[in-house]
Amino acid sequence: MGSKSKISELSSAFRPNAPDDKTFQAVFRANNYYSKKDYESAIESKKTSEFAALVFSNRSASFFQRKKWKDAVKDAEQVIRIRPEWPKGYFRKAEALMQLEKYEEALDCYQKALILKDNKSMGLTIHSLVPGRDICIPKNSIANKIQNKIFDFAVKMKNLIYVIVDNDTKECIVVDACWDVDGIIKFIKDRHLKLVGAIVTHHHFDHVGGKPPPPFNQLPIKVSGLCDLLKRFPKLKAYIHPLDIPYVLKANPELSDLFTSIPLSKLKIRNRQLHFCNANFISLIINSTFNSSSALSNTNPSRIIPTPHNFTLSLGNFTLLRFLHTPGHTEGSQSILVNETRLFTGDTLMCGCVGRLDLPGGDSKQMKKTLRKRLGGLDNKIVVYPGHDYGGDWTTIGIEKKKGVIGKIKRK
Repeated sequence: MGSKSKISELSSAFRPNAPDDKTFQAVFRANNYYSKKDYESAIESKKTSEFAALVFSNRSASFFQRKKWKDAVKDAEQVIRIRPEWPKGYFRKAEALMQLEKYEEALDCYQKALILKDNKSMGLTIHSLVPGRDICIPKNSIANKIQNKIFDFAVKMKNLIYVIVDNDTKECIVVDACWDVDGIIKFIKDRHLKLVGAIVTHHHFDHVGGKPPPPFNQLPIKVSGLCDLLKRFPKLKAYIHPLDIPYVLKANPELSDLFTSIPLSKLKIRNRQLHFCNANFISLIINSTFNSSSALSNTNPSRIIPTPHNFTLSLGNFTLLRFLHTPGHTEGSQSILVNETRLFTGDTLMCGCVGRLDLPGGDSKQMKKTLRKRLGGLDNKIVVYPGHDYGGDWTTIGIEKKKGVIGKIKRK
């Protein structure tokens, strides 16, 4: 009964405002598609994707009124597939699930709808790009055979790539751009957004791209990622914790052009050496490189920005990103707190678990400290966006405290 009462409260909280003229016109056009039963062409057309979502939303509502709850759920899921950033799909699904007495699932959908609604009230849109759905779509070509294999692997890895958008200026920042940079750029351009930054939560190849780790490094394979993005956007800046910068360079030697005043070998700090080097030491090396006049003339030497703990970055006029050093998965793992309410954790914290600790740079003591102090001290209401969909694509600090993940370690 507790869940049912909570659901009723959430349902009342999520009530759309009266439609304006633009919304009315969109609904009218969507209804026209519906009357023609032209669902598939609406979905496939880029220009009508929003209207296609309205079609399925309207039909879901119609099924709901006719008490066809399962059909209402199916159409609501289509809305979510077409426009995952729109609260309405989750709301429609929640209403139908409640009638099916699937209260926990309904509660989850209501909460997701409210999260998306709150994002909008802050002037934010957060896009979660899912390999196999939004990017990493296989192409039917023999020439793309290897790339398609990489895409298949990306789908199995269940990475989540994020695009954080300031709705006022249309400026955006991408978090952990990897696997399919062409697809990520297309996603951004299709929405007429302006990419102004790239954030790396940690140096692992499935988040930053480049050469894969052994034994795959013996193959002629390179994963699309940060290096490709910086090449495509010559003025774009990348934000990486100082302790992970050497590893990013090792996997992406092309980026060493930013560090021409110091031999790359001096930046390849081995794991055993990191215990004797603190963040200030590495930052000193990096900063001295940035100030050097020997950098290549066609390269802006400040494009890779070291982000120590509590480094801040503005996006648009009202959005502030604060970088938290959260070591454990790697030495330089960082989480990004947006407006003190949304936390992008990479592989530090996921839904019910943390990232692996047996890879180079993994440290259980550091992870425990991160979970107990750095993350454990955050507000319970903060929404967490993890680096992988291992059991869910969002959670909260409060939920993970109740699960016991923050405070002790449960390995995935």
